[in-house]
Amino acid sequence: MKNFLLLAALILSATFCKNTPKQDAEAPPTEAEKPADALPDANGFVRVRGLLMQNQGRTGMMDPTKRKIFEIADSSKTLDSAYVKATMPCRYMSEPVFASLTGKFTGLNKNRIEEFAVFRVDSMLGKTAELVTSVGMTFEFWCYGTNPAWNIEISKREGGIFYQNEGDGTAWFCKWGAPVISGNTWTYNVVEMKDISGPMTIKIKQEKAKDGTSDKEYDYSVEISVKGKKYKGVALRGTAPIEPADGK
Repeated sequence: MKNFLLLAALILSATFCKNTPKQDAEAPPTEAEKPADALPDANGFVRVRGLLMQNQGRTGMMDPTKRKIFEIADSSKTLDSAYVKATMPCRYMSEPVFASLTGKFTGLNKNRIEEFAVFRVDSMLGKTAELVTSVGMTFEFWCYGTNPAWNIEISKREGGIFYQNEGDGTAWFCKWGAPVISGNTWTYNVVEMKDISGPMTIKIKQEKAKDGTSDKEYDYSVEISVKGKKYKGVALRGTAPIEPADGK
């Protein structure tokens, strides 16, 4: 199956690696009552759920379970502020979030993609390993650390390596690349970032590790090296197979 970024490209403009500074969040929207299932079908209101992303003034959504994509029009006037809140404190360009939206399908656009007019934003949440897994999106590793808080998602299916560091407000994604595997260690060399934040090395090892904020033990440790700094943390192993670089 095509990955999410490729599917989203049918709706949105092409995306690329970019450094994105922290932004001040707008006032969050008022939480709506649970409406979708209660609204009369005769009015045409339905609820859609999936991964939503914005790019250059356009909004697209994908339902991973139904393999469907939509183009979104905001009639609620709250979608933009909800998106900003869900991606704080730092975000990368076109960062996907998990959204539940109530509205109406209004027909097909010129690209033969369904358009959906949003009447109400029911919920919008930033990506987590648990949410990604719950909708069937697979990843190889989800890494994170504390002091400062940072996280990395490595997912061939989504087509990229996604990095956020709240300490310096850095957030970006770049093209997925296969790791070099040596025994119980996986090393991802992210050379694509050399003109943005410098090359990054992500070294994941199968060994017991703690996240620094609790006594919970994880099965994988991680160390990243970028811009002359090293950050240590833990990693969760996803269900996606790992393809080695150069067959090694």
